[in-house]
Amino acid sequence: MTDLPALLARVEAATGPDREIDAAIALAFRLPQQFFGEAIDREFSRKVDGPDYHVDKATWSGMGERYAAPEFTSSLDATVALVEKLRPGPRVVISSPVYPADSWWVKMDDCRAMARTEPLARLAALLRSMIEEEGK
Repeated sequence: MTDLPALLARVEAATGPDREIDAAIALAFRLPQQFFGEAIDREFSRKVDGPDYHVDKATWSGMGERYAAPEFTSSLDATVALVEKLRPGPRVVISSPVYPADSWWVKMDDCRAMARTEPLARLAALLRSMIEEEGK
């Protein structure tokens, strides 16, 4: 698995949506194509070794196909779906904007996190919970 603490640091340092982080998350958890829909631009695909940009999507190659990562860092729906996929079962999630710091605070079960946007804060809480579980 990817270095989750390094990924967490990137999420916490982000000031807004970041397609490179979206791609890093999708690659870190080896999300299958079915999770984010059909491959894009097959007729114009070219192999890439890592995250790349194409038609405003984070893309990469795999088995000769090109895939797009969901917009985890900007979409609350994509982030909630990711949490449900990686951490199935009931979760107690509390989120609240923090004033005047212009950030969000999230508590997910026993993990707390703060970041600039609610999707980023939820991603940070998810990564913290996974890091804590790895340490047990």
